[in-house]
Amino acid sequence: GALLLLLLAALSFVSLAFLVQARARLADRGHAQLAAYGEVVRAGCGGVAASCVEVLVLLYAFGACWGYLVLLADVLTPLLNPLLDSLLHASLSNFAARTVIMAACTVICALLCLLRRISALRYSSALAVLAVLFLVVMLVNDSIRSPCRVGACADETGLEGWCTRAQLVEDDARALKRCDGTTDGVQAWPQDSSNLFRSLPLIAFALQCHIQGASVYSEMPERVRTPRVWTSVAFAAIAIVFCLYMPTGLAGYAKFGVQTQGDILTNFNVKDSLADLARGCIATAALCAFPMQHYPGRIIIHKIFLTVSKSPAGTEMSMRFIVVEALAFCLAVLALSVSAGDSLSAIFQLVGAICGGTVIFSVPGVLAMRTAESRLTRGVGLLLLLVGGFIAVAGSYVTLVQMGA
Repeated sequence: GALLLLLLAALSFVSLAFLVQARARLADRGHAQLAAYGEVVRAGCGGVAASCVEVLVLLYAFGACWGYLVLLADVLTPLLNPLLDSLLHASLSNFAARTVIMAACTVICALLCLLRRISALRYSSALAVLAVLFLVVMLVNDSIRSPCRVGACADETGLEGWCTRAQLVEDDARALKRCDGTTDGVQAWPQDSSNLFRSLPLIAFALQCHIQGASVYSEMPERVRTPRVWTSVAFAAIAIVFCLYMPTGLAGYAKFGVQTQGDILTNFNVKDSLADLARGCIATAALCAFPMQHYPGRIIIHKIFLTVSKSPAGTEMSMRFIVVEALAFCLAVLALSVSAGDSLSAIFQLVGAICGGTVIFSVPGVLAMRTAESRLTRGVGLLLLLVGGFIAVAGSYVTLVQMGA
């Protein structure tokens, strides 16, 4: 898993650099209006390809925001459920508490989605990074102080991450569900290829910052808006993500073994003060990430609105449109989150498989192949295309089979 994350992070950096390099080449050839991911694809690959990619970007934005709203419910429900019971003088069911919390978070997300420019989200993005950093430090500290050992790898909810055969027999005899049915425990290499394929879309989702790339580049100060500077920015962005996710994954697995959950905070008891503080930090990160994922979707929705209303292309968004779109988008995400399931890892897997592999790897690869003169660049572009296609096919298949089971 660690090696796979390192490999995909390196390819993600390359594809992010290729994306803006392709944008620069297309701008030099006279193409204007390249401030969005879809516009770059339209200039480089034509209208049909751009329309298909814009559908994927819109699905990605919607699915990512769905996942973040579910994450908010996951981390805040254990903290706020007692408070809600006290305020309402009644005991709410888990479903009712999650619904109330998601509705409250939707209001905050909708307000953040009213910001007109993506650069206005830079402070919230920095806050999100600091919030995740706290979780990383907490997990690394816990994994060093009490690492998972054979027969002694229980999390705070009673699950055993590295069971002995005696524990498996006891589980069967007493109808307990502490173990996962194996004695695998902490292993250096994956024991099941399906788990490896399932991790591909999750990693793709984690490394995605490409659909915002063209917009961020367009809003950079003109004095630094060059492909060379962007390459440094892309490297820094992917490096930060890698340095946050790698220790999180390693420390979580070293701490909880095979019972490490998709939302690792569910391995901790709600009475753990540090874990509760980490839940608050992750909630802050999710609230800050929601508008960042929504922004590319709003650009596409505005384009559809201009087409339907027969308004001139390039018409600036009105504040009225921004408000109505933010409310409609956030309410639709809330409705889906309440009605369509709340398996966080499955949501991120499906979104990462169907959309992530394509927009992160395949599309920048095709753009490099169509715009670059260097044979090496075109060859790497072909590699990105194949990697993205493999993630989309293998990741989607394994995720859908898992969800069906």
